[in-house]
Amino acid sequence: MRCPRQCGATRRTAVMAAFFVVLAMSAAMQAQSFTILHSFADGEDGAYPKAGLAIDRAGNLWGTTSGGTSNASSAFELKQAGSGWVLKPLFDFSYSDRGMYGYGLASKPAIARDGTLYAAAPQGGNDNCQIDCGLVLKLQPPPNICSSVICLWNATVLYAFNGLSDGMAPDQIILDSSGNIYGTTLYGGTGASCSGYGCGTVYQLTNSGGAWTKSTLYEFQGSDGQYPIGGVIFDAAGNLYGVADRGGADNYGIVYELSPVGNGLWTETILHSFLGTDGKYPLGPLLMDASGNLYGTTQQGGSDIGGTVFELSQSSPGTWTLQTLYAFSVIPKATGGLAMDSAGNIYGTTQHAGANNDGTVYKLTPSNGNWIYTDLHDFSASDGSTPNGGPIVDANGNIYGTSYSGGSQGLGTAWKLTP
Repeated sequence: MRCPRQCGATRRTAVMAAFFVVLAMSAAMQAQSFTILHSFADGEDGAYPKAGLAIDRAGNLWGTTSGGTSNASSAFELKQAGSGWVLKPLFDFSYSDRGMYGYGLASKPAIARDGTLYAAAPQGGNDNCQIDCGLVLKLQPPPNICSSVICLWNATVLYAFNGLSDGMAPDQIILDSSGNIYGTTLYGGTGASCSGYGCGTVYQLTNSGGAWTKSTLYEFQGSDGQYPIGGVIFDAAGNLYGVADRGGADNYGIVYELSPVGNGLWTETILHSFLGTDGKYPLGPLLMDASGNLYGTTQQGGSDIGGTVFELSQSSPGTWTLQTLYAFSVIPKATGGLAMDSAGNIYGTTQHAGANNDGTVYKLTPSNGNWIYTDLHDFSASDGSTPNGGPIVDANGNIYGTSYSGGSQGLGTAWKLTP
């Protein structure tokens, strides 16, 4: 496969060397240690990361960027080297190649057991959509040993979406134990009540001997959900859970479950329809704990109108009850994606709020049936701004994430917060 932009074009500038050096900026707040792992500069490293990070069993970090001034995006690895971190570009999704590989990556990669990465590009692929339809691809290291400084991976498109009836704008994906892929598309399907673009779908990609087959598991129609966002998660029985940004009784969004009923068919159960007073416009992906309870965020609504962090638990089989764990008093735009540590504490981010209005990292601690909110870090532009994609937590309790902007170049950061 050819190397995008022939592996040596204008995007490799003299500052490229800085992409592989840790920007060692630290700040302490409430006994926390905050470190910038990388400040993006719109070279081979890309710019404007939207999706947060994924972590493998060795503690390496993987992520994507949504693009920069040249309308390109990237996939990358962050690996610890001594006391610092090194960023390695994996692939350059250039705008000129969008029909082939997609661009504007807005989801974190899914990591297979063999180290293969899978990701969804919401744009690119087939051009019979206004903004292209999007695609799902896999990334693998080159088969031969590479001796150059930058060794880009090989990309293979597994599926390119075709438009309204098929789906458009795929979001976060996950893998099951057999390596099959599950995800959502924001638009598409047969639902006609969503401005003519379709109300969104849930799909599966199945691998059989290297050939991938796409199946639509569910097509939203409007009242049962509109615009599924953030992908889906599994429970132990193989049911899928996710959120839709709109739809439901008051059109404020829903939490749904999809269950297989045989012959490739799935049925939807609405677990909760938001009323406004308990939140509006949920964001995915959801988080599930070991007991099967679900956790998520809403962008607006709640008792203080600024959005919520919520829990859904089964009070009896098939009966789900929503509890608001925290209601924001302003509109900080809580991001989708929560993380939980081994003690049951929940971590999240807001895109705004904080002392500098550049966003925060927060912690919710369970205490006698209540939850205590702690602001762990306020971003300040120089160390990042508008964190998004939600945080992740490693086995030692360290917290990692990305910010969409800010940093030394103003183009986003990857960061670590150590308790």
